[in-house]
Amino acid sequence: MNNKKNLKVIFLSIVLVGMVFQNCAKQTTEASSSQITTASSSSYANPSLLSVSNLTVTEGNTLAVKLSLAQAYNTAYTFQYSTVDGSAYDQYDYYGVSGTVTFAAGETEKTISIQAISDSYQEGSEYFYLQLAQYDTATNYRNIMITIYDSSLANSQQISAGFYHSCSVSNAAAYCWGYNSYGQLGDGGNTDSHVALQVPGLEDSVTAISAGGFHSCAIKNSTVKCWGYNLYGQLGINSTTTKLAPNTITSLSGSVTAISAGGYFTCAIKDSALYCWGYNAYGQLGTASVGQSNAPILVANMTTGVSAVSAGHSHVCAIQSGALYCWGNNAKGQLGDGTTTTRSTPTLVSGLDANVTSVSASADYTCAVQNNKVKCWGDNTYSQLGDGTTTAHYAPYYMGISDAQSVSVSRYTTCAVSTSSTVKCWGYNGYGELGVSATYGYTLSAKALSLTGVTVISHSHGNHLCAQSSSATYCWGYNYFGQLGLGSTTNQNSPVNLTY
Repeated sequence: MNNKKNLKVIFLSIVLVGMVFQNCAKQTTEASSSQITTASSSSYANPSLLSVSNLTVTEGNTLAVKLSLAQAYNTAYTFQYSTVDGSAYDQYDYYGVSGTVTFAAGETEKTISIQAISDSYQEGSEYFYLQLAQYDTATNYRNIMITIYDSSLANSQQISAGFYHSCSVSNAAAYCWGYNSYGQLGDGGNTDSHVALQVPGLEDSVTAISAGGFHSCAIKNSTVKCWGYNLYGQLGINSTTTKLAPNTITSLSGSVTAISAGGYFTCAIKDSALYCWGYNAYGQLGTASVGQSNAPILVANMTTGVSAVSAGHSHVCAIQSGALYCWGNNAKGQLGDGTTTTRSTPTLVSGLDANVTSVSASADYTCAVQNNKVKCWGDNTYSQLGDGTTTAHYAPYYMGISDAQSVSVSRYTTCAVSTSSTVKCWGYNGYGELGVSATYGYTLSAKALSLTGVTVISHSHGNHLCAQSSSATYCWGYNYFGQLGLGSTTNQNSPVNLTY
């Protein structure tokens, strides 16, 4: 039961089954005590009348499973539920719940709350069961799958693409390749490399890496190290001197869980609080000012509960307690608040106040995953929002993919990894960014890649992408500076395996 596997995603299956109940030593409290009523005053409805949503949660958070009736009824309906162990275990991976839920006459929505437990393990596919049945029968039930993300993996970026260079983590060591005029490869020089180079000093204990515009950062032993271009203080070392090798940010040492390098600035999560530093002309540091900072500073109202961050070219988005906030440049509506007003402090994204599990910010647009649905907003010149048009959206638009575990954006191209670890991409394809063995201007619909077993697609500031699949790394797209790591400068319109 304590056997934990190092995989990227936990699948939490909830099965609505009837009347077999697990003894649960610890239960969570329902969202409202009015949900539990005396069954004798109710009719016992068929569970097929229910739809179930809010299907994702990050480890350590509370999952509010929403139960909905298709319509309001004139009589009360009661259903009975209980959790049962699968590959996930009560008290180890979640806290079990049991009881009855009653819809009073005229009511159509109720919630069941389940707490997912945070631990230090990197866990594989796990699931447990919620048994929910018609109150007066043991045979009337239905099955539903819910996804849980391992918090130790959700914050860990293993591959990332800058404007013209790329970096990854392999066997806990950091590697970079491509354009190197500013030392962004971290090898102590400024010569481009068409193959992956191991970053000196980062040969082990590296848990995350991020490639910015012309700089790079990594987390080693929970401490941030950055290198490359530093005119705006984006290395966070209290100077503006460019560095050709990794430098430690001493003011941010220990307990750092996530890093995201933007165009000319950087953000990191430490002890669930968010810090940013570097260029700040659009307020992307989130401090209600526009003055740059050469060292990490705390983002306003982001002192706790931050689980993920994505830094675009000049704006930032972060997930805090399941809600998504964005700030910085908003000229193309990339903040998703329904306006084009630039913001210097975190602003709630319209409609994304709960159950957001993935976010990726580009130059002029943003995409996120909420309840496994991909939603995008901002610039749409190349249909990168996936709505089948080239019309911009200033608030999140659901583009039709409903089985996503994560989403990643590049300059004008978007990719989503499904819960079955397959990939679809859409948007600009001038350099083969879609990875579908062809090049053309752009596509109005999502295209499936041949890759399977994918764990992550790189966030990218440029026109190339990389992915990790079954311990292998693949790259494709623009390659003028060797940023695909394939030993050449030839563009690739389909994924090619990179060797270290």
